Order: sequence, then structure tokens, then C-alpha cells
Amino acid sequence: MNRSNNVTVEEYCKDLLQKVTSWQEENKKARLLDAQAVNTSDYAKREALIKVAEVKIYTAKQTGDCISEYMG
Repeated sequence: MNRSNNVTVEEYCKDLLQKVTSWQEENKKARLLDAQAVNTSDYAKREALIKVAEVKIYTAKQTGDCISEYMG
């Protein structure tokens, strides 16, 4: 998503924040079901996605620019 698609920074960040919330909830559920969930690749992947999304949100808010790459 980028400005050529008429996506505002706020819309972009809102979408990423919704994804972060979803990934956090999935990891929480995984931990509740299995204490060893933190050792799985799916858990690690979601944690990495969360960190990347947090940086993208921070950058978009600080620069006022929409980041051109979209995490899908």
C-alpha cells in the first residue's frame, strides 16, 4: 500500500495495528495451550511480524509517510 493507492498513514497504521493485535492474540492462545509454544516456528514468525509491524507503524507516524511495502 502506498499513497498512489490513496491510503493514508492513519489507515495504514490502523491495518498494521489490527494485524499486530491478531498475532499477539494467536501467540497468547498458543502459550495457554502449550507451555512450549514459544519454541515453535509459528510463534517465532508471529513475534517477528509483530516487531516489523511495530517499526513500520513507528516510522510511518514519525515521518508522516506511508511505507510502500505492504505486509500481507
